Amino acid sequence: LHLTLLFLGQVSEAALPGLRAAAAAVRAVPCSVMIERLERWRGGLLCATGPVPAPLRTLHAQLLAAVRDLGLRVDARPLRAHVTLARGVARAPVAQAQETTRVRWRSRSLCLMESRPRPDGGRYAVLGRWPLDRAPDAVVQHENAQVGA
Repeated sequence: LHLTLLFLGQVSEAALPGLRAAAAAVRAVPCSVMIERLERWRGGLLCATGPVPAPLRTLHAQLLAAVRDLGLRVDARPLRAHVTLARGVARAPVAQAQETTRVRWRSRSLCLMESRPRPDGGRYAVLGRWPLDRAPDAVVQHENAQVGA
């Protein structure tokens, strides 16, 4: 499982080196996201979601700017960090949105993922992974502060 931070859609092989360089340039430290809702999204997606903490918004903004600098198109909708639990769910087992048992999602790395559709469902491949242990220059850290993905 992974928490989606920025959906890129179809990307050419030629764009991958630039995406890898952009991800390597991100400055953030590990953070936690509280997953507390199940949501049924258009297209038959069942997702686990939660409030997006400010540090995650900052990381998203860094990635968004870097991807746009590469000339790639990205989804302009506001960040909705989520974990996709199921695809092609014609009738989701939950209402449009429903609270669920809270789960703390701890992010320690930033990954470039590729979705590989298969007849029995999609599979994901990690195309690159970068540790989130590099503090942003403009962030003052306190003992319990958390910044990042």
